[in-house]
Amino acid sequence: MYAVDTARMETLRDKVIVVTGAGDGMGKQMAICFAEEGAHVALVGRTEGKLAAALAAMDSPASRTYVCDLRDARDRAKTVERIVEGFGGIDVLINNAGVWHLANPLDELEEEAIDDVMEVNLTGLMKFTRLVLPHLRKRPEAAIINIVSKQALRVTPGRIAYAASKWGLRGFTDALKEDLKDTAIRVSGVYPAGTRTHLFAAAGEKRPMEAYTEPEDIAEAVHFILTRKGNMWVSDMAIDHP
Repeated sequence: MYAVDTARMETLRDKVIVVTGAGDGMGKQMAICFAEEGAHVALVGRTEGKLAAALAAMDSPASRTYVCDLRDARDRAKTVERIVEGFGGIDVLINNAGVWHLANPLDELEEEAIDDVMEVNLTGLMKFTRLVLPHLRKRPEAAIINIVSKQALRVTPGRIAYAASKWGLRGFTDALKEDLKDTAIRVSGVYPAGTRTHLFAAAGEKRPMEAYTEPEDIAEAVHFILTRKGNMWVSDMAIDHP
């Protein structure tokens, strides 16, 4: 018979879950979903007003907001410190924050746009995870879920910086799995296709999104990953829209 590891998050009640990019879209819906089950959510994002609106949409007195620019080293360190002081620890990190850029060939893409995409989607995320990791190690069970993108599985023209950042995040996710495989920290990568969020509009791009996946559906998928019973863990999940 196989040994069953019962140290799994069959419920999220009282778990401390950090969600980056929690001001709107997928991050906001994940925060709402987790709070409905009794989790204590740390909503992290760049815009105070959006974070406040997301928190107001939750019935969760224990959840809190943290304004943080993942590109800024002092912001990252201060935010993790405040979260740990406020909650006493961290059980789950959801790396969801990300930015998009308009379609352009590399030689027409501004260096500032390249820097912004790479720092938010990859290097800032890695550095934030580095700060959270020691606190996850203290828990008997913990998880890191990286919201990657289908662009890390198949690339479309004109998205060279975004694709590079997401392929890097895919590699980071797989490397974390290897580094942490003998610990109590589980790692998963989620690869959504187009989702109805403000990601595109924030970059100045208008596109039809009628067929795209709803943010609530991504939240439900992440909840599914976190709450599997026994010795089951979903290490990767690709999500397509019709």
